[in-house]
Amino acid sequence: MKSELKETSPTTREIHVEIAPEVVKQSYNKVSQKYASRASVPGFRKGYAPLDVIRLRFKEEIKSEVLQDVVPGQIAEAIAEYNLNPLAEPHLHLDD
Repeated sequence: MKSELKETSPTTREIHVEIAPEVVKQSYNKVSQKYASRASVPGFRKGYAPLDVIRLRFKEEIKSEVLQDVVPGQIAEAIAEYNLNPLAEPHLHLDD
């Protein structure tokens, strides 16, 4: 994980975090497998649809779950790295 801290005002900080592709890929594979094991897809027995079909059919759901799995931990790691004590929940801006 790469991160960079910017002081935007005396009371606010901005952290830019770049998450390693391996971390995202690992989570993506884990979440895809979870969906594949319980998804009902027409033309396939439950739990036996190919991963490519699952990833196309549940693209947005998988993306959302991967973000929920990866981002909070990475943000917490960056906050700890810079010894920050946030008074409120961080505001997130995601870039692809």
